[in-house]
Amino acid sequence: MNSNRIKGVVLRHLIYWTRSLNRLTDVFWWPMVSLLVWGLFTIYARENLPLITAWLLGALVLWIIIQRSQNEVSVCLMDEVWSENLLNLFSTPLTFGEFLMGILIASVVKLAVVVFMLTVTAYFLYQYNIFSLGYYVVPFVAILTVFGWTLGIIINSLILRFGRDAEALAWTAIVAVQPFSCVFYPLYVLPGFVQKVALLLPSTYIFEGLRSLVYTGYLPAFYLLAAGFLSVIYFVGSLFLFRHTLIRSKELGLLTKLVD
Repeated sequence: MNSNRIKGVVLRHLIYWTRSLNRLTDVFWWPMVSLLVWGLFTIYARENLPLITAWLLGALVLWIIIQRSQNEVSVCLMDEVWSENLLNLFSTPLTFGEFLMGILIASVVKLAVVVFMLTVTAYFLYQYNIFSLGYYVVPFVAILTVFGWTLGIIINSLILRFGRDAEALAWTAIVAVQPFSCVFYPLYVLPGFVQKVALLLPSTYIFEGLRSLVYTGYLPAFYLLAAGFLSVIYFVGSLFLFRHTLIRSKELGLLTKLVD
């Protein structure tokens, strides 16, 4: 991999991000609205169900992490499509790995800014400290970020294959995943057959682990192991899917349809 080409991809998306009102709104507005709305709910719940508030804001912050990591990866590709720069990129020596690495690094920078903002806001407005979860915060964030990347890469693959008709998945796919991830309720409330689907998602184990940690002070190692294993398997699979789709799209001339 060429570090200069990767750096070029990273700088392009970070510079565009800081100069685009749409991107800034997307990154800051929706996470803040979600935090403020659910934060108000926890003020009420704190008076009635103290244990709920101990994990509800944590679940919200962690969910925003997976949501933003997926969205940033998907939107980075669509930025290239909207600016009609996609063909220019892949007519250069830029490789598949360099392009993807640049997108992931850019998403990490943006995600770090969002997480810092949410952490500070949650602490000062609602006296909630996400780091009260201890060192478990690190694997939680890492696994959810990788899973978010996985979803973003899969969506990008679908956009390359099916064109702009698939762009809406960048915002809607994550919504479909949320009910199965058991973000704001335990797994057992889902119907039996739906639970089997939920257990295929690494996010489910993270949020179940979060509740276990808050209610009992103990996090079964199985939750982290299962979540980590699934996230790595899905991530590697998504890389192969994206690479295959990109090669086929070039062969079939599908990239030109994205900029028409």
